[in-house]
Amino acid sequence: MPRLKEIWCPQTEIETLEGLRQLPSLEKLNCCATQLNSLEGLKNFPSLSELICFSTPLRGLDGLENLPRLKVLDCSGTRVSDLAPLRGLPLLTVLSCSDTEISDLGPLRGLPCLTKLNCSSTRISDLEPLRGLPRLRKLDCCSTNIRSLGPLADVPVLARLSCSGAAIADLAPLANHPGLEELLCSHNDIDSLAPLKGLPRLSTLDAGATKLTTLSELEDLPLLSRLSFSNTEIDDLRPLAALQNLSYVNCYSARVTSFEGLEGLSRLVTLNCDKTPLTSLEGLENAHALERLVCSETKISSFDPLLPLPRLRILVAEHCGVVSVSPELWLKPSLKQVELYGTNLKGVPDEVLAEENCIYELAAHCADLGENPERLSDVKLMVLGNGRVGKTQLVRRLQGKPYQSDSVSTHGIMVQPTPLPIGEGGEIVPVKIWDFGGQDMYHATHALFYRTRATFLVCWHPRFENEETVNDEGFLSRNHKLTYWLQNIRQFGGRNSAILVAQTQCDSACEAEQETAKIASRLEYHSGYKKLDLATSAATGQGIEALIAALKMAYSSINPPLIGPGRAKVKRLLEERLARIDEAREVHGEELPEPVQALRTLTVDEFKDLCDDAGQISDPDMFLKFLHDAGVVFWREGSLQDRIIVDQNWALEAIYALFNRDHCVAHLRAAGGRFTAADVGRWLWDKDFSRRDQHLFLAMMETCGICFEAPDRSYFAPEFLPEEPSREVQKNWPTALGFGTVVQIFAPRERKIVFRSPVESRTLIHAVICSLGRLYGETGAFWATGLQVRDDELECVGMIAQSTLPADVRRQSDGESAITIRVRPLRHANDENLELFLKRLCDAIANRAEQLGLEIRRSQ
Repeated sequence: MPRLKEIWCPQTEIETLEGLRQLPSLEKLNCCATQLNSLEGLKNFPSLSELICFSTPLRGLDGLENLPRLKVLDCSGTRVSDLAPLRGLPLLTVLSCSDTEISDLGPLRGLPCLTKLNCSSTRISDLEPLRGLPRLRKLDCCSTNIRSLGPLADVPVLARLSCSGAAIADLAPLANHPGLEELLCSHNDIDSLAPLKGLPRLSTLDAGATKLTTLSELEDLPLLSRLSFSNTEIDDLRPLAALQNLSYVNCYSARVTSFEGLEGLSRLVTLNCDKTPLTSLEGLENAHALERLVCSETKISSFDPLLPLPRLRILVAEHCGVVSVSPELWLKPSLKQVELYGTNLKGVPDEVLAEENCIYELAAHCADLGENPERLSDVKLMVLGNGRVGKTQLVRRLQGKPYQSDSVSTHGIMVQPTPLPIGEGGEIVPVKIWDFGGQDMYHATHALFYRTRATFLVCWHPRFENEETVNDEGFLSRNHKLTYWLQNIRQFGGRNSAILVAQTQCDSACEAEQETAKIASRLEYHSGYKKLDLATSAATGQGIEALIAALKMAYSSINPPLIGPGRAKVKRLLEERLARIDEAREVHGEELPEPVQALRTLTVDEFKDLCDDAGQISDPDMFLKFLHDAGVVFWREGSLQDRIIVDQNWALEAIYALFNRDHCVAHLRAAGGRFTAADVGRWLWDKDFSRRDQHLFLAMMETCGICFEAPDRSYFAPEFLPEEPSREVQKNWPTALGFGTVVQIFAPRERKIVFRSPVESRTLIHAVICSLGRLYGETGAFWATGLQVRDDELECVGMIAQSTLPADVRRQSDGESAITIRVRPLRHANDENLELFLKRLCDAIANRAEQLGLEIRRSQ
C-alpha cells in the first residue's frame, strides 16, 4: 500500500511500529490509547506530518529526528520526559505534551513554525526557550511551576494564553500584546489587571481565585465579552458599565452586593453570582438578552426583577431562603429550566420544588391557583431515633394516649393522623406523624420518605449514645449516635426543615443531659427553625407541653403554601376516603367490608376523573406527583400497576411484615436475600391479600428500594444480603487490606474510581444494588455493601463496594463513606468498551445519588 496516507488505530493492542512496512506516502498516524512504547520504525514514514500518540506508555521521542515534515505532535498523557528529538523539526506547528514528565522546553528554542503549544500539567518552570518564537499564537502552561511570563514579552503574535494554577504574580509582560484575545490566569497570585488596560482585542478573561480587589483596570477593553472573577474580593461591578460587549459574567463567591454597573449591558446572556452576599436582583430589569441566571446560596428576597426579561431560559437559585415572586414568572414561555431545591417560595409548597427542574410543576401549580387559592394547613412530623429509645410512647403522649410500659418496638413506618393545637391562637392543625422504626435494617428505605415539607423530631438518650449491636426483640440492630440522625436529616431532609431534638426517658429532672452545644455545631448549615434542648418523659408527661410549644414555633416557621381550589377539593376527597377507612377499622378491625377495602387504592384514570369533576386542574399528572411528594398518597409513574395508594398504612404494614416476622427473616437470610413472589405470598400475604394486591405490594417494595426484580423474575432484598461477598468474588478482587477497603492492588488494564458519599448509612449502595440488579441480576453477585456485575456484551466485569473510612478520617469527614468502582475487561474487550462500562456504573451511582438528594464527589 505505497500510496496509503492515513492510519487510524486508536485503542488497540499495538506496542511497536516495527511491523509496518515502507509507507512513503503516509501523512497521518493516530495510535492514541494503545500500548505503544517506542517510536522506532518511524524511518518508514518519511512523509509523516501528523503523529497522535497520547495516552500511551511511550517513554521517549527518539525516532522523530527521521520526520523532517512533522507538523503536528500530540504525546500528552505519556511518560515522555525529554523533548530533545524535536530540535531538528523546523516545520513543527502544533505540540501537545501536557501531563508528561517534561521539565525543560529548551529543545523548542527557535522553532520557526510553532503556533500552538500545550505543556500544562508538566514540571516546567521556565518559559525562556519560547522567547522570540515568531508564530506562537496559543500557549497553555496551566498547572506548572512557572513564576514569570517575562519571556512572552518577546512573543509577537501571542493571541491565547492559559496559565491558570501556576505561581504568577505579575501580568506586566502582556502589556504590549495588542493581539491578545484570551487570557485564563485563575488560581495565581495576581493582584492587578493594570497591564491589560487598553488591549484592543481581549475578549475572554478568567481571573478567578486571584488576589484581585477591583475591576477598574478593565474599563478600556472594548471587545471583552467573557469575564470571570470568581472567588475574589471584588465587590464593585460599576467598572463593567462601559463594557458593552459583555455576554458572560461569573462572579461566583466574590463579594458582590449589587448589580449596579450591569444595568446597561444589553448583550449580557449568562450571569453566575452563586455564593455572593447579594440581597436583591434589582438592576437586571433591563438585561433583556439574559438567558441564564445562577444565583444559588444568596440572600435575594424576590425574583420579581426577572419578570421583564423576555429571553430568560434557565434560572438556578437553590438554597436562597425565603423568596417572593409573582406567579406570572413561572408562566413565561421562554423559561425552560428552573432549579430551586432548598429555596422557599412564598405561597408555594416545597413539594413543587423537589425536582431538579421544577418549571413544569411550578407552571401547573400557578396555573391552578385561580382567584381564590386555599392555604395548606397540614404538616408532617417525622419522628426518628434508635430502636427502643421511646419514640412511639412520645407520639402516644402527643395524641393524648396513656403511656404503655410493655409496648413492642415499632417496625417499619407507622403513619398516624393527629390533630394538634399548634396553629395561630391554638388552632388545631392536622399533623401526620410518621413514626419510623429505628432498627438498622430500615434506615436505607426510610430515607426515601424524608424529602418533603416536614418537621423532624429526633429522639435520643445518653444510654443509646454508642454504636453497640443490641438484640431488639430478636433482631440484631446497631445503635447510632445522635450525630448520625442529624447527618441523615442534613442529607435527605433539606436545610430549611424545622428540627427538634428531644431527650427521651427523662423520668426525673436530674436525668436530663445538655447536649445543645454539640448538636448546634452539627446544625450550623441549617437555616430552618431549631429547638435542640427538649427533655421529655412519656412515662410522667414531663416536657410534653414544651414539646408542643416547640412544634407550634416550628409550624409558624414553615412557609404557608397555597393551592388552587380545584386541587384543594381533590385533596379533601382523598383525605375523606382515608378517614372512612380509619372509621371502619375502628369498628371492624382489619376485616373491612369490601366497599371500604376498595377505597384503599384508585387508578390513575379514576384520579383524573376526580380532577375533571373538581375543575381548575390544568395537569392532573403534575398534581398527582405533588400529592405523592406531600405524602397524601403513594404513587410512582410507570409502576404500581397504574394504581395510587391512598391507605399507606395498609400497604406499609404489609410490606414491612417482611422484616418483622421471624420465619420470613430466617428464610431470607438463609437464601441470601433472594425470594420469589410465591415465597412472600406463602410466608405473609396469601391469607389476607388478593394476588392483585400482592403484586401491588411487590411493585411498591421495588419503588422504595426494599427489593429489586432480577431478569429471572426472582427478587433480592438488599437488607438481607450476606455481609461479606462470596469467596469467588473476593478471589476476583483481591486486596492487601482485606475486602471492602480502598483498593490497593490492580490487575492489568483495570480502572478504578472512588466516590465519597456524605453518609455512612447504606442508603446509596442499596439503591445502586437495586438499580444495577435489575440489569445484571442473572450475572451479578450481591452482598450487603456491594455487588459484582458482568456485562457479556461489552465483555467487562465490575465491582462496586461501600466501605467506611478509616477512623481518623471518619472523625474529620462528618460521617462520610467511600464507594469504590473497579472494572476490568474479560478476554479481549477493548478500552472503549471498558470506558463505556465504567461510565455506565458511574452513571448508576450518580443517578441514584441525585434521586436521593445526596451530593457525592469523586475523590480519585
